[in-house]
Amino acid sequence: MKTRGTLLATSGLETTGINVDVNNGTIVLRGTVPSQDQVKKADVAAKGVSGSKGVQNQLKVSASGGNMNGNTGNKNAPAKK
Repeated sequence: MKTRGTLLATSGLETTGINVDVNNGTIVLRGTVPSQDQVKKADVAAKGVSGSKGVQNQLKVSASGGNMNGNTGNKNAPAKK
């Protein structure tokens, strides 16, 4: 996926807690990242993906300031691919 590759290539961006979906050409970012700076980096990177109609950034900053394994705390939620 083009968006995931762009996020992975973004220097200093922790991507393990970010889920990416595309809905009618709009990139939707969901999940938890360690800081507001990470939210901004992901947003800027996603907006740079060619062919997208826009970005819905629904990322949240984790309360602990870091969630490196991507677990958002809902143990009953199925894993996203």
